[in-house]
Amino acid sequence: KTSNTRKNTKTNSVKKKGKDKKKERSGKKKKPNGKGDMKEKVKTKRKKKGKGAKKPKSSGRLVCGDSQVNDTCLQNAVDSLNFEKNQIQNFYKQKARLINHNKTTSNKQGKKGEFEDAAKYMLIAIGGNISNPTCGESGSAQKARSAKSAVQNYNTLLNCSSSIHEACTMPKAAFNATKAALLETCANVYNKSKFAADDCRTNKDYLTNGTAACDCWSKAAFGITAAKQFGCSATDTAKLVKKAKNKCIAAFGDCKKAEDAAVALIHTCLAGEVKNISATGRMVF
Repeated sequence: KTSNTRKNTKTNSVKKKGKDKKKERSGKKKKPNGKGDMKEKVKTKRKKKGKGAKKPKSSGRLVCGDSQVNDTCLQNAVDSLNFEKNQIQNFYKQKARLINHNKTTSNKQGKKGEFEDAAKYMLIAIGGNISNPTCGESGSAQKARSAKSAVQNYNTLLNCSSSIHEACTMPKAAFNATKAALLETCANVYNKSKFAADDCRTNKDYLTNGTAACDCWSKAAFGITAAKQFGCSATDTAKLVKKAKNKCIAAFGDCKKAEDAAVALIHTCLAGEVKNISATGRMVF
């Protein structure tokens, strides 16, 4: 009996070990082999991605809440934006150019006396007597031509002060105190209209309040009526001021050319015998 009992115990222990090994083998994870395993992995990933609630798509539209806007409100908004783009911005540019042109003419007029010294030196070079100029040292014909050019140059330089004064004085019809005041009034109207339109576009409170938004665009559109009432346009004034500026620059340019030419003419005339003349252009005895 004792021997039989021992045999049975050994047999049972061997069976248990066999079962344990089978369990260990069955508990091990299978390595993915082949296309079937790969497909299962892809499906698992897709399921994981699909988990969770879907986000609602935004329509991209602004909702004005319970209050709706009418056609007049929409028209005020469109008119105000077009008015800012086509009228207000152009007015600012024209006003700035107009002021710069007027400043240019004033600056040129302040330099009208710069050519008097050149005229004085030209007179010295031709001998101090405008009625009997002498210029150069070779050939009577050449001397006569040089003398004639020198006299013309002298007269141009001598007249520069008055010619620049006339050309660079802004005509009253082009720009005056009344027109300047109107420009400032119009600039004030345009500033208020632009400020209102900017508020209508950027104020977030109007996104959910259609009534308040319409009131804002109504204020912005009022600038159009006010501008027409005052006759706010700088186009005609800007054209007249530009024309006056061009006339001023042309006159000043002629004097600058005469001043440059005087350098060569003085050199030519002084090549001959020059009498002793004082700085006033009179003969010194």
